[in-house]
Amino acid sequence: MSQKRAISTYLANYRPPPYSVPDVALVFHLHESATRVHSKLTVKKNPHATTYDPFFLNGSNLELGSIALNGSEPKKDELIVGDHGIGILDPPDEFVLDISNTIDPSSNLALSGMYKSGDILCTQCEAEGFRSITYFPDRPDILSHYSVTIEAKKQDFPVLLSNGELIDKGDLAGGRHFVTWHDPHPKPCYLFALVAGNLAVLEDEFTTRSNQVVKLEFYATEKHLDKCGHAMSCLKRAMQWDEEVYGCEYDLNRYMIVAVEHFNMGAMENKGLNIFNSKYVFAKPETATDRDFHLIESVIAHEYFHNWSGNRVTLRDWFQLSLKEGFTIFRDQQFSADMGSAAVQRIHDVNLIKVHQFREDASPKRHAVQPDSYLTIDNFYNITVYNKGAELIRMLYLLLGAQHYRAATDLYFEQYDGCAVTVEEFIRSMEQASGRDLQQFRRWYHVAGTPIIKVTRSYDPDTRIFQLTLEQTPPDAATGKAKKPMHIPIQFALLDADGERITTSLDNGQGAKADEFLLELKELKQTFNFSDIDRQPIPSLLRGFSAPVLIEDSNSEYELHFILSHDDDAFCRWDAWQRISKTELLELVVSIQNNQHPQVSDAFFAAYNSVLDCALEDPQFSVLLLEPPSEIAIAQAMDVIDPVAIHRARKCLVRMIAERYFDQLISLYQELNPPPDLSATAIGQRSLRNLCLNLLIELDSEAVHQLAEDQFRHSINMTDLTAALTALVSSDSPSQKRALDQFYDRWKSESGVIDKWFRIQSTVPRDDTLKNVVRLLSHQSFSFHTPNRVYSLIGAFCHANPYCFHAADGSGYEFLKNNVLRIDKYNPQGAAQLAEAFSEIHRYDKDRQNSMYKRLEEIAANKNISVNAFEIVDRILASRNLHTT
Repeated sequence: MSQKRAISTYLANYRPPPYSVPDVALVFHLHESATRVHSKLTVKKNPHATTYDPFFLNGSNLELGSIALNGSEPKKDELIVGDHGIGILDPPDEFVLDISNTIDPSSNLALSGMYKSGDILCTQCEAEGFRSITYFPDRPDILSHYSVTIEAKKQDFPVLLSNGELIDKGDLAGGRHFVTWHDPHPKPCYLFALVAGNLAVLEDEFTTRSNQVVKLEFYATEKHLDKCGHAMSCLKRAMQWDEEVYGCEYDLNRYMIVAVEHFNMGAMENKGLNIFNSKYVFAKPETATDRDFHLIESVIAHEYFHNWSGNRVTLRDWFQLSLKEGFTIFRDQQFSADMGSAAVQRIHDVNLIKVHQFREDASPKRHAVQPDSYLTIDNFYNITVYNKGAELIRMLYLLLGAQHYRAATDLYFEQYDGCAVTVEEFIRSMEQASGRDLQQFRRWYHVAGTPIIKVTRSYDPDTRIFQLTLEQTPPDAATGKAKKPMHIPIQFALLDADGERITTSLDNGQGAKADEFLLELKELKQTFNFSDIDRQPIPSLLRGFSAPVLIEDSNSEYELHFILSHDDDAFCRWDAWQRISKTELLELVVSIQNNQHPQVSDAFFAAYNSVLDCALEDPQFSVLLLEPPSEIAIAQAMDVIDPVAIHRARKCLVRMIAERYFDQLISLYQELNPPPDLSATAIGQRSLRNLCLNLLIELDSEAVHQLAEDQFRHSINMTDLTAALTALVSSDSPSQKRALDQFYDRWKSESGVIDKWFRIQSTVPRDDTLKNVVRLLSHQSFSFHTPNRVYSLIGAFCHANPYCFHAADGSGYEFLKNNVLRIDKYNPQGAAQLAEAFSEIHRYDKDRQNSMYKRLEEIAANKNISVNAFEIVDRILASRNLHTT
């Protein structure tokens, strides 16, 4: 079994590479099942190395043809050839290594290395895919200049692309042709890319601030080229924004993006030649929702921003993954906030942290933003490294201030351009530019889990002092080690009776007066005194979600409703409403568990009514308040998750809302007539209108069914069409099957749209959903070898349909186990992602726990399980004795 190969890699064991490879020349003779690769490596002893082991080149699933060292075949005692690579024993200080090998892209279903996506040959090398292309020391701290020549049959592969600049091309005998690309910038092998196929191109250009004209090229099959226009405009906005906000200018004459339909992740930032999952490129209103358009803008920007934060300055080892991903996520969040509603963007970002990342922090999968070990780095491309990592950058931005933060990023890019660096060097740049000591802040990178802050406050009318005491429990406090406090920035303000911020001062009047403060919690317990407060204020705490922490505060119901109505901080308003809503929902859960009549407070309905009355003032933000928390979000507030009671409680609340505000919801639905564009106004109005339909459909009345059917029939955009279809499928409308059939017949040639068709059916919380999902596995449009399709059906059912997945009979768990084992045979990365649905096992009742453990043990017992799946399953099983219900 693969456990024999499951050897952990430890950060503490890092050593500089004994040899560098400054120059790499690659020649590819392309064939879909027998591609020949010739590599010529210039190798030099690394003067900074601490040990000089044999020169080892990783290699996986390669057929070795020949090898020559300085033009001669090595002797047997100079060479070790194994299943995982080649070792050159006692090589000279400088030498040239020539290697020829053959690979079979058509049989590569793992989608790592070189593989086929339809008729396109493409590559994915991050994290360790390059070793499946040719023999090479596959580690990110070896930076090389690459020259790449590609030869292929012109009829099969008329377009041949790689990184950098095109320096030569021409025709060859026998209907073949060639191109040569050269990348002037040194890069690690994980940024290598090659694409070949019959591709059409959408062309544009961008002029940089130094007047360099950059060719912009989007490659896709001819059928999909008309869906690339939005992505192109997003790219141009991102390029301009990065120049204006970070001073980062593009550095090649050409920037290329290729869209493929078989891709395990979202996109890959290969230098000058990005390869994208097509779902993050293809969009037009008829085939993509408003959410799709937004995600495309975000991902296009993210991959472009990597040109500096990841490519020009790359990472020393994979333990530094958040150095490029957390930093770049923060940059793309800033960009999205500037392109649309900053408040709405921030709440979307926060919701990911509170609903999903906090879950990971509380699960057996929890790890630090910078982990100290791994079996396979593939399993660490997750929300902790990416999104919590971005929150760490955001905290640095707050602590330094905008001016010093920009100076620090300028210094970082200047000092480390062309280098492979660490988180430590990034933090050091922040210190050098700002003059601040961030030693304590570094703990955020090394400690797993979520800090908890207990809040105590008091007001003395005689001294007119408001006292705020914050007591933190660091995430590692339960380990038995001495508690070490985190450095936590807390954005804070005090509100008067009218909801206005109070101008006050800290430290009994010694500090400067202000109406908002950034409190720095650096001790286990700290008290902050605010002076000259005339009467009892309302605290506005953790404004903008200034740190990824849990707050324990004894807010009264009055205070929460006051913040909802009056606070000028969008996050605080949203968070207050989440707390109000969850309180009502948890009480409904208890009522349902105890077979009592469910009731909702008048205060809740009064608040809901006030939001509904003002919904047209800011539709996008109003939707975030009017939509009840998801079942997954509700579960996070329970010690023992009861998926059935949660589902029924939420349905009950939605039905009460629909009954109580039926006339208002109908009136609002009919009044809204969004323009057919992507303006903030149009997006907000569509979102609000579809929320009205989503709430009303819970009534399951003939009148509401007719609303949904009419919208389905007359929609001219995918946002409204999928909203109507979702409503029909989740109802008892007699037209739901007809609508599903019509949708499929109309859009069956559009893969991205059919992904939505599968997802809508897999996420409907009905008792027969699993039976239908199993049936859909045999559908003519389903393929186990297309990740987007797998995630839309199997992944969505297991991760986004808790009511059905956690069925008491264990059928959902059996379904997941069977598909993990099936997919793991050819796509370990995809299988591991699915297996993560078991991660919250300890949060459920004993019967469900035992049922999940049984399936996990069956997965682990499989002798051919991949390291990817084994690492996820083993971590969950290892926690079995640590949790009790």
